[in-house]
This record gives sequence, C-alpha cells and structure tokens, in this order.
Amino acid sequence: MKDQEYRDLIEEVEEAVDLMNTGKFMQLEGSVGRYCSSLYEQGLIIKDVEKTTKENGNTFIDGYGRQQNLYFFKPNYELIDQLD
Repeated sequence: MKDQEYRDLIEEVEEAVDLMNTGKFMQLEGSVGRYCSSLYEQGLIIKDVEKTTKENGNTFIDGYGRQQNLYFFKPNYELIDQLD
C-alpha cells in the first residue's frame, strides 16, 4: 500500500468511527451505515470495550428519534498497519 493510500485509509476509518460514536451513522442515509458496517466487518473498526464499560455504553438518538445504546468503537490500527 502506498503512503497516500495508507493515510487515506486511516482518515476514512477515523471518520467512520466518529460517525459510529456520535450515532450519525444511524441518522444519515443507509449507504453511510452500510459503509461503516463494512469497515467493522472487515475488522478495520473494533469495539472499544474499555471505554464502553467505563462510560456505561454509548447512548444517542437515531434517525427515527429513538434512543439507542451501543458500544463505543475505535480504529484497529494493528490491522491497518499490517495492510501497509
């Protein structure tokens, strides 16, 4: 992977993590949620169990006005570094 591709991947994953941790991925159109889910399924995003436990979950309002309680997420830099 070229340096620019590596930096772009890190930026994409970090942006997806932000969308997931703020709940915006459930408020925006379906393709955003599917993209975040695909990064999670590939292992590029992982659950942040420590933060979730410490803060008693991640609560936000979804696109339908319902309260959701999910994990916090974080980039899987170990896997990303293996791809470099």
